[in-house]
Amino acid sequence: MFKRGILPALLFAALTASTAATAAPPADGTPHLERSGANTRLIVDGKPYLILGGELRNSSTSSFDYMKPIWPRMAAASFNTLLAVTTWEQVEP
Repeated sequence: MFKRGILPALLFAALTASTAATAAPPADGTPHLERSGANTRLIVDGKPYLILGGELRNSSTSSFDYMKPIWPRMAAASFNTLLAVTTWEQVEP
């Protein structure tokens, strides 16, 4: 449904854009930014990746039960990337 790890990879690529644009693509297939002339694009699984993104509300990811009805709506909207808030309390209560 959604590619796991795409958001952290995108954030990392954006933060290292100046070095990623001149460096060779990662051998392990990690998503990366690729520069072609004046254009820069995100490459995922060896192909250009167009982000069709959505953003969840702050409390949406608070529990699995809360998210159950939300997943089908996100899939119906044809999103391939979701931005969600994660707080420290969710990671380590």
